Parts: sequence; C-alpha cells; structure tokens
Amino acid sequence: MALPKWIIQKENTMLVVGVYAIVFMLMLPLVVGLWWSNSMKYSNTKVLLVTVRLFCGSFMYNPFMAMPRLIKLLSSAYEFNSQFNKEIICRPSDNVELPPLISQIPMFTIFKRAIVGAPYAIKARALIYAHMLRLDLPPKSLSVDKQYIIAQCPRLLEEMINSLLVVLSMTTEDRGSRKKMPQVMATIENCMHLTPMLVQALSPISASTPLLQLPHIGTTQLRQIAYAQRNLKTVRQIARLPDDKRRVVLSGLSEEQYRDVVSVLAAMPLVEIACRCEVSWA
Repeated sequence: MALPKWIIQKENTMLVVGVYAIVFMLMLPLVVGLWWSNSMKYSNTKVLLVTVRLFCGSFMYNPFMAMPRLIKLLSSAYEFNSQFNKEIICRPSDNVELPPLISQIPMFTIFKRAIVGAPYAIKARALIYAHMLRLDLPPKSLSVDKQYIIAQCPRLLEEMINSLLVVLSMTTEDRGSRKKMPQVMATIENCMHLTPMLVQALSPISASTPLLQLPHIGTTQLRQIAYAQRNLKTVRQIARLPDDKRRVVLSGLSEEQYRDVVSVLAAMPLVEIACRCEVSWA
C-alpha cells in the first residue's frame, strides 16, 4: 500500500516526526507500562497475587479446613473487595438487605464467629451460602452480586488447590511437617467437593440428596416426593418411572417446570461400567 504524498513533503516533515515521537516515545511505553503493571498483579490463573498470598499463608498456618472454614477463606478473596476489583459494586441497599438474609442462614445464626470479618467478606460469604441454600434474593441487587461472586468461585478454588499443592510439597520435604500431609489432603478433598456443590447449588450444612440436581426441586418438592413415594432417592429412579407415575410424584410442579425436569433427565448420560479382575502369573 502506497503512502500518501503529504507524508514525504518537506513542509510536513516536523509534523510527521512529531507524530512518530508521540506514538513511539510516549504512547507505546505508556501502554506497555500499564499492561506490565496490570499483569504483575495476577497469577497464571488470573487470580490476584494478594489473594494467592492469603491462601498460601492461611493453609500454612492451618493445613486442615472443614467446609465452613473453607467457605470463609474463599469469601475473603480480594476479588470480592471493591478496592482491588472495580467490578464489585457497593450498594447503600446492602445495609438493609443483608441483615435479613444473614438471619436466614443457619451458619450465621448458630456460629456467631461466622459473622466476623471484613464487610466485603461477610457479604460474599452470605451470598455463597444463599446460593447453596437456594434462597430468594432481590433481583436487581443481591441476586446480581451473587451471580458475579459464584462465577469467580471455580477459578478461586482452583487456585486454592494450587496453594495446597505448594504446601503439600513443602511438607513432604520437611520431615517434621510430614504429619500435616493427611490434613492437607483432606482440605484438597474438601475443595474438590465444594466446586460441584457450588455448581449444583447444594447445601454444605445438611445432607443433600441427588434430586436437588434437577431444576425446580427444593425442600418443599422433596417433602412431596417423599410423601408420594418414600423410596425415591436418586435421579435414576425418577427417570425410570413411567411418565404418568412421575407426573404424580412431581405434582407440585407446573407443566412448564415438569417439562424442564423431563428434558434434564433425558439429557443426563447413562453410563454402565463392567469390571473384571484377572491375575497374571508372569
């Protein structure tokens, strides 16, 4: 592609040199510097380095974390702090809407220490529990915040596992710290359990049934299912029922909700595994 004539004209020499100086000597270093400073804030998994240090320090100090404490650490991630993440919105309505929500969560009412922490962490923790307990939230405020927070959790849990693996490698090298290995492994297992629980919105407080994986199935529907047919415990049992009996069992759902359940059941894979053990005398 040919350059326009005015670029090489003598009277425009200073203008062209000035533009080159602005672009290559001012704008380019500025853009590269901004990119570099932003990239230095994050790990390879796009998690803030301050959050990574928080995870590593917490696991080094306390290698075993049960599910409630793990959720508490997860909610303390700086990704949920408006000072570190500009996408976090602090609404004045939070002061009105959060206290009633906290009163509905057993973890906050039974264990008062669960409310201790930074305000942003308490809000994130309440929204995580609200998601797992399937509580209704104001659609234009807390529900929007909950969707954003839950979307960040799988990435943060992945970084938690990476931090635990670092702690595990340190314990294997130090003979005096090897007794912590079972504790670290138990915490890794809890992290792996927490990920599908967040995806499927299953409660960590009470024993969850596989039927909660189905859409529109809550505690009320579970009581109706138990009343209609006591032995229904799994999704496979629901899927194997004849359509007329299944409709009676799920009579608490509307026709549209029932069709959603049937479509999800049809989409679930059916896997059969055959196992045979052999002994080879080589």
